[in-house]
Amino acid sequence: MRVSDVMHRPILGLRQSGRIGEAAVMLAELGYAALPVLDPDDRLVGMLTSGDVLRAGELTDETVGELMTHPPVSVAEHQDLTDVLRKLLPHGLLRSLPVIDEDGRVVGMFSRGEALRIMLTPDEAIAAGVRNTSATSTPTLHTQPM
Repeated sequence: MRVSDVMHRPILGLRQSGRIGEAAVMLAELGYAALPVLDPDDRLVGMLTSGDVLRAGELTDETVGELMTHPPVSVAEHQDLTDVLRKLLPHGLLRSLPVIDEDGRVVGMFSRGEALRIMLTPDEAIAAGVRNTSATSTPTLHTQPM
């Protein structure tokens, strides 16, 4: 099974040029611990975590690009799920990983919650779910804070 079979979409992304205060509001309102940071070509360049924002101390005019964690840990959409779990688990603080295509664009997110759900789901049910979701894929949404 590949990570693209179980990742979630749509995803939200931040721009490097976005203001940290706006990004902090977005993280808080959505209840996310982290969001991918994208360059102007929508390629993954970093992750902004709630920890990055808290370490900054004040919500200044700094940009997302100045505070983001980089280089980001990510996985390829075609990667085997077992490999992804091996990559996610050693990074105990990571709650989710961006899933990228061959051009480095974010196509989804894979979280520890999804990993736990997969561990608790019988193999037959996972296979049936993969067949059902592959027929209806959801487009990826990239946004920047307003």
